Amino acid sequence: MPHHPNPHEHHTDEVHAPRPVHYAEQALLGAILLEPHQLTTIDALDAGHFSTHAHGTLWQAMRELPPPDPDTHRSSPAWLNAVLDLARPHAPGLTATYLHNLIQVCPSPGTLPRTRG
Repeated sequence: MPHHPNPHEHHTDEVHAPRPVHYAEQALLGAILLEPHQLTTIDALDAGHFSTHAHGTLWQAMRELPPPDPDTHRSSPAWLNAVLDLARPHAPGLTATYLHNLIQVCPSPGTLPRTRG
């Protein structure tokens, strides 16, 4: 006998496309991963403003670590590794690959908004 879905049941196999804000968050996080010193220009956001737990956790980790020297950051992944190490216990699904993807989707770190002023 075929199963007729009940519209009131929750289907865990349904996949929903991310909301547009997800992509904006990815670009922002990627920009900060590329240029961590830009954190000093953004003070209006906290982890609770992000649409996903993983993004909020990454943001919190970035805020807790001091930004690296820009010259050192260009030649060493130490800060990126520290961000991942700090965030991963709170969002175990985070990977170095995801951080790389965030950097890839960032159109240009120079487009970060300035909130101080």
